[in-house]
Amino acid sequence: VVLNLKAQDGWHVNSTKPSFDFLIPTTVALFDGHTPVQATYQYPNPRRFETPLGFIDVYSKTFEITATGSFETRPTRAVMTVQACDDTGTCLPPDDIEIPLK
Repeated sequence: VVLNLKAQDGWHVNSTKPSFDFLIPTTVALFDGHTPVQATYQYPNPRRFETPLGFIDVYSKTFEITATGSFETRPTRAVMTVQACDDTGTCLPPDDIEIPLK
């Protein structure tokens, strides 16, 4: 499963391994209905972004997350947990985004 994602211009999400403990990591989980599907996830290399707190690792513009596994059941949806921030430092609350899979 390959998720091709795009952050709006001027926005970014934290990498899966945030630079500070208080930052919310970007994660993905696959499901068949409500049942979790076992997978291995490959996240992109993050981009270094300078903030008043220092440099942080983020995903911005377009990025891809890949999930592989020996799927016994076909995943029907992905749930991505993110915290989006604009490039001036304003952050939205963390959110779970449901992505239907075809």
